[in-house]
Order: sequence, then C-alpha cells, then structure tokens
Amino acid sequence: MRLATPHWTQGTFVTVAAITVLALICLFVRSFPHIGYVNQLTVSGGILRDTDKLRDVALVPLAILLQLILIAGYVLLPQAGQKEGGRWWVWVLAGIYVAILVWFDRGHFLAAIASLATTFWLQRFFWKADWQQASGYLFLVVSAVTLLVHHLVGLNPLWIFACLAPLLALVSHRFGRRTLVVAAALGTAMLAVAALSCAPLFWWPRVSVGVTPIDGVFAAAALVVVGQGFMSLRIVFKAEETDALAAPGAFSLALAAALLSLPAANFASLSADDYHFGERLLAYQALSAGQGWFTTFLSPHGFSDAVSGILARLAGDDSAVGIQIGSGIGLQIVFFLVSWRLIARLGVIGGLCLALALPYSQDILLIQSIPLVALNLILVLEAASLRRPVLAGVLGTLLGVAGIFFNAGTGVAASLTGGMAGFVLQAMRGRRAALHFLGATAATSAVVLALVWPQAKGQFDFLRISARANLAIYGNGDIPRLKPIYFLSFLFAGAPLLAFVLARSSDASRMRRLPLWAGALVPVASFTLLFNIYAMGRIDDTALRALMTSCVLLVFLPVWLSGFQKSGLLDAPADAVVCAMLLVAIAPVGSPLLQGRALMPPSPMPQPAAISASLPRLGAGRHDPAHVQRVETVAGIVDALLEPGETFLNLTNRNALHFYLNRASPVPISSTYNAAPEEFQKAFIAALGDSPPPLALVGVGNMEHDGISLPLRSHAIYDYVLGRYVPFQREGYVFAMRRDLAARIERLPEEPHLLHRASDANWRNGVAIGANAKRWSFAVEPGMADRLRAGDRLLFSDGVERHVMEAKGINVASNLPIPPPRNDDAARLSFTIVNRTLDPLSETDLWARVFHKRNLHRIPSAWGRSSSRLADALQPSSAGLELVRMADAGSLDGRKGLYEITGVDPRWIYRPQAPLDPEQAGLLAFSVACLDPEALPKVQVFWRPSDQGFSEHVSLVFEASFPFNIVPLDSSPLWSQARDIAEIRIDIANPDQCGAVVLDDVRLLRRSPIGDVADTARR
Repeated sequence: MRLATPHWTQGTFVTVAAITVLALICLFVRSFPHIGYVNQLTVSGGILRDTDKLRDVALVPLAILLQLILIAGYVLLPQAGQKEGGRWWVWVLAGIYVAILVWFDRGHFLAAIASLATTFWLQRFFWKADWQQASGYLFLVVSAVTLLVHHLVGLNPLWIFACLAPLLALVSHRFGRRTLVVAAALGTAMLAVAALSCAPLFWWPRVSVGVTPIDGVFAAAALVVVGQGFMSLRIVFKAEETDALAAPGAFSLALAAALLSLPAANFASLSADDYHFGERLLAYQALSAGQGWFTTFLSPHGFSDAVSGILARLAGDDSAVGIQIGSGIGLQIVFFLVSWRLIARLGVIGGLCLALALPYSQDILLIQSIPLVALNLILVLEAASLRRPVLAGVLGTLLGVAGIFFNAGTGVAASLTGGMAGFVLQAMRGRRAALHFLGATAATSAVVLALVWPQAKGQFDFLRISARANLAIYGNGDIPRLKPIYFLSFLFAGAPLLAFVLARSSDASRMRRLPLWAGALVPVASFTLLFNIYAMGRIDDTALRALMTSCVLLVFLPVWLSGFQKSGLLDAPADAVVCAMLLVAIAPVGSPLLQGRALMPPSPMPQPAAISASLPRLGAGRHDPAHVQRVETVAGIVDALLEPGETFLNLTNRNALHFYLNRASPVPISSTYNAAPEEFQKAFIAALGDSPPPLALVGVGNMEHDGISLPLRSHAIYDYVLGRYVPFQREGYVFAMRRDLAARIERLPEEPHLLHRASDANWRNGVAIGANAKRWSFAVEPGMADRLRAGDRLLFSDGVERHVMEAKGINVASNLPIPPPRNDDAARLSFTIVNRTLDPLSETDLWARVFHKRNLHRIPSAWGRSSSRLADALQPSSAGLELVRMADAGSLDGRKGLYEITGVDPRWIYRPQAPLDPEQAGLLAFSVACLDPEALPKVQVFWRPSDQGFSEHVSLVFEASFPFNIVPLDSSPLWSQARDIAEIRIDIANPDQCGAVVLDDVRLLRRSPIGDVADTARR
C-alpha cells in the first residue's frame, strides 16, 4: 500500500530514476563512439590500451548534471513542501549497501555495525533523553577495556569491542550514572597512558633517546585527556539523580576513536617503493636545502610530502626509516584532529561513527594527503561558517590557501568547495553578509598572491599542466564495468544523489528546503567535478575517487548541515549507522581492520642495528636485503665516479636514490614518469642545460608502473640523454657517463658476468629448479644472450669452474650443476670466461637493453585515432617510401591497398628513395585493417640498415585497434643509433585471423622538436 502513495512517488522518484539512468549509461557505454583523446606524443595506461579516456571522463559531468536536473525537478514539485516521513527510504539505501557488504563477505564490519546498532538501541531504551551522552561515557569505558584486554590476551580489538559494547550497556544501566562516570574517568586515564606510549620517547629506535618536541605533544595531550576525564567526576557529587548527563569531552572521545581505529604505528622499516616513498624523501631534502618550492622544485602533492620529514626531524631522526615513522606519527595526529572536530560538530553518536569509520580504508592509511584534505575541508568550513562574514572570509581564505599549498590539486578541490559552501551559508543570512564575505575573501586572496606570487604561479602552472596532461594520458575503464568492486565508480559519479539522500534524511522542517538542498548539493557536485581535474584528472584509481567523494559526503555534508541545526545532527542511531556504513563500504577488502590485524599503539622496541654502515641515511629498522643491496651497489659506483658536490641524473624513477646517496636532484621534477607532459620535459631539459650531471642512472631496476620506458613517455629527455652520454654496464646495471668525462669509467674494475635475477617456477635467482633443471643449469643477464657457446670455460665466484654444454639465449647448460640459493635475497653468483675474451657490448646494445620495448600494445592506434589532435606534434618527412616487393600476399580484385593473404608469413617491404638517416624521420604512419570487422590485425614492423638483413630482434609489434596507426620507430635505440635505414618491412603476424587486409598510405613522419632539443647529435 505504501508503495502506491504519493509520498513514495515524491520521496523516491529521484533515487530510482537516477540509479536506473546511471546503470544504463554504465551498461551501454562501450557502444559509444571512441572520440580520441591524445594531444601529446606521450604514453600511459589509457594510451597503452587505447581506452577512450575522454569519453569515460565525460560520463562524470553528464551523470552529475542528470542528477541535479532530476533533484531540481523533485524540489520544485508543487507538493514538495508537504511533510513526508521520508526517513524510511534512507533505510532502503542502507539495505543496498548492506547487500553489497554481504556480497563482499565483510564479517568484521557487519559485526561492528550490529554491535553499535544494538548498543545505541539499548542506550536509547535505558537512558531516554540522555542516551547520546551515556553512549559517549560508555564508549570511553569500552575503549579502555578493549585496549587492556587486547594487551593482556592478544585478541582482535574489534571483536573485543563488538562483544563488550552491548554487555557493558546493560551493566551501566544496572549500576547507574555515577558508576558509569567514574568508570569513564578511570578509562580516560588509561587511554591517556596508551596515548603517551605512542610517543617516540618510548619506542623510536634511535641511538640516543631524549625528550623531543613530539614527545611533548603526546604528553600534553595525555594530560588534557586525564584532566577532562576527572573533571567529569563532578557529576558524581551532584545530589539530584535527575540531573541530565553532561556530554563527555570531545578530546577524550577523539583519542579513544584514534586508538581503536589506527593500525599499529610501528613503521620502523625501510620502504622498498623508491618511487612513492622517494617523493616524500626528496620533498624533505629539497625543503632542508632551501630549494624553491613550485619554482625550482615541483612536488606532485605539495608541502604535505615534506610533513613526515619535518616530524622526523622534530623527533630527532631524519633518516629514511625516521621519515617513515614520521608518516605514522603524522597520520595519528591528523586522524585525531579530524575525529576531534567531527565529534565536536556532530555530537557524540554521529561524530564517533564517522571518526571510527574514516581510518578503516587502507587507501587513507597509505596516502597521507587524504586525511589532510579531510581536515582541510572541515577547517575551511568551520572558518567560512562563522557568524562574522568578514572574519569568515579572511580565515576561510587563509586556510584554503594553506590547503592548496599543502595538498596541491586535492587541496584546490577541497578549498574551493569549502569556500563555495561558506558563501551559500552567508547568503542565507542576507545579502550584506554575502557581500562582506566575498569582499574579505577577495582582499585576502590579493594580499596572499602579492606575498607569494612566484610560488603561487608555479603551483598554478604545475596544476594546469599536470591536470591537462593527465586527462589525456592516464587510462581508466572502471565506470563501464558492472562488477562488484566497481560499484565504487557509481559512488563517485552518483555523489549528488547520495548527498541528496543524506540531506533529505535530516530534520529540515525548520529550514527553507531549496536553500538547504542547494547548499548540500552544489558544493558536493562542484567538488566531484573539481576533483576529477585537479586530483590529477584521473578516474582510473576509482577507490581513491570514491574515497574522496565519501569524505565530502560524510565529512563535509554533516558539518555543513550542522550549521543549520542543533548540536547533534544525527538524532537517530539508525542515521549514524547509515553514515558509518556508507563510508566503511568503500574500505578495500585488504583493510587492516577487516583482516583482523592488531590495532594498538606501538610497543617499545629495542634499538636495531643500522641498515647499512656505508649509507647512514637509510636509518635503522626492518628492510629488504635485496633492496638495500641494490642501493649499496649503486652508491659504490656513484661514489667512485663522482666528486664531492657532484650529483647524477636519475632516469630510473627511483626518486629515493638521491636522498639515500645524499646528492641533490638536478631537475625540478625528479621522476621522468611524472615529466611526460611536453612543458615538463622542457623544464627538465632547461634545468640540465649544456652541462648536465657527469653520471646518469639508466637501468637500475627501473620502476615503470605500466611498463612504458623513457623513449615512449618522455622522448625529448631520451633524445637529450642519448646525445650527451656514453652507456656502460656494471654489476648487471646500466649507467651512462657524460661523453666529455667518459675516461672516468676506467676508475671502475672490469665487471664479472652475473646470473640473471629471474625467480619464478623455473628459476631461483637465475639457477634452474624443478623440471627446468633437467635441461638447463642457469640463466645469464640479457646482455650475455647468444654470446656464450658450447665449450666455454666459466670460473664462478664459488670457486668452481664449469663448462658450457649448450647455450640458447639467456639459458645455459653446464657440466656441473649450481646449487640453488636458499632464498631470493641471496647474492647472485658471478663468473668470468677464462678461455676467450668477449667483444664489449656496443652503445646501441646497452641502450637497447634498457629502452627497446618490442611490444607497443595499442599505442600506434591510440596515436593514429587522435592524429587530428596531434597535428602540431607531427611533421612530414622528406623521405618517401616505395613498395618494392611482398610475399604470401597478393592484390585483391586489383584494388590499390587491398590484399589477400596467401601464405603463413605475409609481408610488405618498403624502400626509401635513398638510404635514410634515422634523424630524418622516426614515425611510420599507415592504414591497416582486416576486412573481417571482428578481427584486429597484429602488425610487426622490421627495419634494417644497408649492411644487415632483417632480424626478429630489430622489430616492433602492436595490435591495430584503429585503421590509421602511427608507429614510434624512434622509441627504439636500434632505430635511433642505426647508421642508415635501407628497408622497412610490415608483417601481419596473425594471418589465420586476418585473411584479407587493407594496407595503404604508408609514409614517414617526424616529431616536432620540443624546446632546444632539435640540435641533439647522437653520434
């Protein structure tokens, strides 16, 4: 009966319509035409797979606009002013998320929600009007007992909490409020001790233990908590039993939430992720050296990258491990502050639910900028909602600017959203308040810009370039996939709908409906759109997008709405539980909490030995021996070749190496992975000038997240390096010395040959295992492939001489086996050849070992599809191509460019009018497609100089997902370093699937030069 009422129609029309339309968009989006998206000759995930980034990005504003139209229609309905009992449809939404959680089998989370719901119901039944205050005191008691039991027994604290909360709710009612308040006061003392145990004084693994400023912060917090707890005892001495319970201190409740929610902060370990961890290390190193932020040093995440280093210095240990620990301390402090302000703004129940839910997500724990953004949102909103509009404009602007400099792109989205919300609130108070707010905001912004204009301009330029480039180069594809984990995409795209649901579920009877919903929806929708661009225009990492959207929905929205209502927006336990469920629902399955790991302050730890005696900047703590061995190897070579004060050019994306070796980064963007946009490449090359660092790290276990090497991603930098450096190999790694300083290479001893690092089902550190050991003995480094032959005598570093019985590529069989290492961290064996001397590897061989990527996937098609956008990046070549012969293929119906496959190896050979200098052209363009529309041709392109034949080694292969293709031949050193090009060959590698093919318009192109790179001489 209820479903047929007008109330149901008005109350759920938006929800049903929006969900249906969004689901249809997601379901049928793959049939939408591909619109092309590449505007620079660079590569990342989306281009690698030829996914239509712009089409999918356009879905977000489309979905948001659709929702806003539907919601506006609902708000403007003639009967919209009637009172509706619409809370029940919040339960419908809650049911959807419960179903999703059950689908994910998240037993820990469901247990926690069931426990909280039961506890809140009991408290409301027993304590009537004081149920929220009583729940706050109960939370302190349960938290303290949970920490104590976990410390004594070692059980999962979440399960302890879930079991104790309902039980102690019954006990607290039985023994009365005095007993509850006394227990809570004792509990706060216990929590204060636990907080103090987090101080570095008791557990930081330093050589000299002394009181530091960070210890003082923890001690002061502990004293405040104890004071709050025992001040609450004044209630015990009141004579009237009917007196209402006063609310417990938000500070103590926030501390309890932080201690229960944060994972063990024992971060005394050296991260092996030299790329992401290195960004933090280099940010702190640049700050310490006084390097100009956003002028000569560009940090992708703003000043937040340096925060952990500052905290580490305050605690007396700014080594790499110390900075890792500083990250943990920073997370503890920021989460505590976020929890404190949530509880202060939302009251006991709503604040506790959100404070407990926030840290559940592993993404929040790993990406330190996210809690900073959440805190930035809260602080800007609190400032912008002050009743004095001028003060609100000044403070809101200053906090917003601080958030932008701290958090870069995400700070922009948070600050503009908060400022927009503040303007709406001031406008609801009157036109004069709105004008005063805008005037104060404009004046403060002008003053700040005048004071920090160089930094502000640098930050703006960085955001503009990175946002525009990342919209093009980062891949995605999550929104169209209707799989369980990808409901996160819907959470991102459906932000206004969810904001509407939460706003509608609150008691808005005392407010004007349209301003309330405008104030709730406009900032949320704006944040989603801004975040899509400034948080670097990416929706491929959907969990992060959904997480930030949830921070807006469940941090921003309640804080914003609480400005209109009494303290304690969430009046019913059900609403609080729903909010917690919405946020916890996006926690990854791998969350520390959901896996049942211990959530406790760190225990005191003994002083560990230093990780490396030769590299004190690594610090002391746990580490990966193989990782440290790589760093020590590189350090030995760098120190042997460089003088004090000199530095190196790092092309490996291992940013941390500059910090570990205590040598400054010579470029504003330390990673070539981040320097893909053309303007960043210009800045990179301009910083190096005509006198680049003497040494370059070329191939040292390079971190390439999508497998894309330097020539494809940052081709101008690749050209610059090839023209100025001479490559050489040591310890299995490839380095390069500036050409005018090549004599320094003689400082290093000749390199013995190493076994391959390969470890899988067939190898362990290059030694054959299992069935593979029946034929082969070991594998050599790729540089040795095809250089050994039967009869060679090899003297190994274990003192045994072995003879080569068979060699094929990197696989070698010897007369005596090699015992496999016990683990993958064991040092690899090396050997020397004692019966002959090998010719040294050529420059081309060494460059190709690092940079030649044979499989281009769908890159040529992605570029060809976007050829109209690439007009400024492409230039015609003066070299023409002529088809001179073909094999296993013949013309079909006598039509030009249409061929029938007649054999197993169809190929077309083209010849330049004269031997071609590779510098004249580096891009091969042609149209290719199978006549069968269901088949995609797999194309292989060969080339050969005039003194060699075609070789499988000298080729590139790709899948043509679009007829017109642009093949970057110059991404291979085998093309760039060739004397000349005599012929080019195009093969169809899957003739069984492509019986007839169109191959036409074959021509050469060249890249437009970037900056001053055109004069690079490569020989």
